[in-house]
Amino acid sequence: MSAVRGEIDAVIAEIRQFISAGVSTEKPVDFGLVLQSLVQRAQSSSAVQIELRCDPVAAGRLVAAQAVQMANIAREALSNGLRHAKPERVLIDLHMDEDMAVLNVADDGSGFDPTSTSRSGVGIASMLSRAQEVGGTVEIQSAPGKGTRVVVRIPIFSSKQIRAGRGVSTEDES
Repeated sequence: MSAVRGEIDAVIAEIRQFISAGVSTEKPVDFGLVLQSLVQRAQSSSAVQIELRCDPVAAGRLVAAQAVQMANIAREALSNGLRHAKPERVLIDLHMDEDMAVLNVADDGSGFDPTSTSRSGVGIASMLSRAQEVGGTVEIQSAPGKGTRVVVRIPIFSSKQIRAGRGVSTEDES
């Protein structure tokens, strides 16, 4: 599992390098490539079957800042599932729902009680914080023996809305 986490962390490092190379936080990035890389690296270190369904419209509408946070959330959800739930299958699905990009990371693993206060990790809190940073939400659906689904919803803003201050950046478009 540490090898899987290392591979997934490498994907996140690549995303950060991509953004720091001068990509505007307002311009859309191809998030589909990010998810493909995340899945390929996880599969190379795990026997778990990971399926990716990626709507190219949704993948192309996330701006860089949103893509970084969504990638970190996807990495955390996938890593948590692989480490704790011992699933046979994981489905990662990105699609549009009206003006929201929706990411589902679902596994058929052991599940857990999301209302339990006995968890000691910071993964869920980190996912919530990352989504809030870009105006999104995270919902955890799980029950013991029933698997887990992490649902992330991030609003898609037009360049005009971003410049007006509704999005994740107020910088002028390059």
